[in-house]
Amino acid sequence: MNLNFEFIYNNQFDNYNFNVINKNCKDIINIISKKYNKLNKYIYIYENNKLLDNKFNNWNIDNNYIIIINNQFINIIVKFNNKSIKLPQLNINTKINEIKNILSIKEDIFLQNIKLKNKNTLHFYKIKNNTILSTNYVDALISTF
Repeated sequence: MNLNFEFIYNNQFDNYNFNVINKNCKDIINIISKKYNKLNKYIYIYENNKLLDNKFNNWNIDNNYIIIINNQFINIIVKFNNKSIKLPQLNINTKINEIKNILSIKEDIFLQNIKLKNKNTLHFYKIKNNTILSTNYVDALISTF
């Protein structure tokens, strides 16, 4: 049985059809997770506006299904000491000093040629998924050309 799922991600709406025979929510979430490179725990499926459990498999063609990816989390890449480190998904409200603590560094962090203030968040600087940050001003300046 194929079901239509409304899909919401990055303020965009789409529709997906999935064959749900012998599949539960977790199976559908795994497909979406791989396609959009998001952790399963940030993907939610609703049936008639009710959040479903991962084990749910009692699909009904007459019901409305919605898949939502929580977009409060992003991946960032930090260049330092001639290495590029891709951090695990961080909340967009993560402060710059928290990133420095994760990496155990004291150096300043730059986005392009802008020094990021420790007390500000990723959201404050409008940092998006897979943005490259740097601890070296020269690297930051070169990435703007």
